[in-house]
Amino acid sequence: MPPFSYIVIAVILVGLVATGLYVTHAYAIFLFYLLFAAAACLLAAIGVFRISYGLEAPFWTGLALAAPAFVWGFHRIFELIVSGSPFLMMSIGFRMVAALALTAAAVACVRLIEIVSVSSAVTHIAYGILAFSALLTLLGIVQYATGATWTRNAGYSEFAKWVRWPILIAKYGSVAVAPIAVVVRRRIEGWVLVPIVGIAVLEGYAVAFPSHGFPAGQLAVYQGLWFWLKPVVYFVASAAIWRMGSVLLSQRRERKTVSGVTG
Repeated sequence: MPPFSYIVIAVILVGLVATGLYVTHAYAIFLFYLLFAAAACLLAAIGVFRISYGLEAPFWTGLALAAPAFVWGFHRIFELIVSGSPFLMMSIGFRMVAALALTAAAVACVRLIEIVSVSSAVTHIAYGILAFSALLTLLGIVQYATGATWTRNAGYSEFAKWVRWPILIAKYGSVAVAPIAVVVRRRIEGWVLVPIVGIAVLEGYAVAFPSHGFPAGQLAVYQGLWFWLKPVVYFVASAAIWRMGSVLLSQRRERKTVSGVTG
């Protein structure tokens, strides 16, 4: 179960949202959408640094884990201040950078797995696949920036279709397995895995199967529902990330205290 303070905060937030929607005749839903998204971004970005520090991981792991949140935040700010044709061009660029940021986060996740367990052939293979994924993304960015066309052919399209599966498995698998490894090895509350792993699985499934296997009508309903629930779900996952960081920081302080006493 989540800590009692988390439950109290959740009840207060639900009450505030319900009251705001009632008073404003649901117009405030757009404000709440942005607030929850921004809060989730901030919590996650700080939370992963806390996790990295609590595990005594290299500083770059925190930066890499926070990279998707940073890119998302800059993209939202960009959307607010830019319009017209530059908006479309830069949005495509942001999507490419977001793909690179996700790869960096996946690499950091593999590193966390090694920290709490051991390095193995599986982690080495994951590093290789993720490095190859980063190379493909960089090639895409260079092609987009220069207007080159070397990847716009049938041969490359067929190649990309085959390599996308190991890349997807390495990316989203790393993001899903890392929190499981940390929670099991460091004995953190299991509830934190539900939103974090759940989002990794959902996002991976959405990328692998864009149509979700639903008929057109049901797909529209699903996408509309997910659009509005996504900031809230991500906010819950960010709270779980924050909780993981709190526990790991507490464990680190205990280790330092014990080592200081025994020393």
